[in-house]
Amino acid sequence: MKLNRHISTLIFAAVLLLLPLFIKNPYYLSILVFIGIYSITTMGLNLLMGYTGQISLGHGAFFGIGAYTSGILTVYYHLPSSVAFVAALILTAIVAYLIGVPSLRLKGHYLAMATLAFGEIVNIFLNAAVDLTGGPSGFGEIPRIQFGSLILDSELKYFYFVWVVFTIIFILINNLINSS
Repeated sequence: MKLNRHISTLIFAAVLLLLPLFIKNPYYLSILVFIGIYSITTMGLNLLMGYTGQISLGHGAFFGIGAYTSGILTVYYHLPSSVAFVAALILTAIVAYLIGVPSLRLKGHYLAMATLAFGEIVNIFLNAAVDLTGGPSGFGEIPRIQFGSLILDSELKYFYFVWVVFTIIFILINNLINSS
């Protein structure tokens, strides 16, 4: 069983590695990048709801906090994207902890309503803070992701970056689920 799971993961990774050989259109690659990003988010939600049984209706709020934090830090404060990613991760983890500790004392529908309320509060804030976030239209001029000398300056590079991250997280979550 364990061997089959590893073989399946390797086959999936190989298909992803070879996919850009058949899909040359940058638009289609950008769609696959978004699919990868939302798949990463969905894996986290699946771990929370599917394996722990906790109902969270505010999962997108954490996604938004991380995305806007990294965007704001790179655009307005001109931080390198790698530093902005780490800062966004830390801020999102702190907010998750501050919301999670009191929320997890709730059960059933109360937990669902608390997470729904949190998600709506974040949504209202991000839409209302037009000077900071651009409101419902968002903001542009976000620089390309850069790690040292590696600049993700094409859809192909974004594709590989997102799907490598997806594969790493997938393996980590699988190991967590199948651990004792």
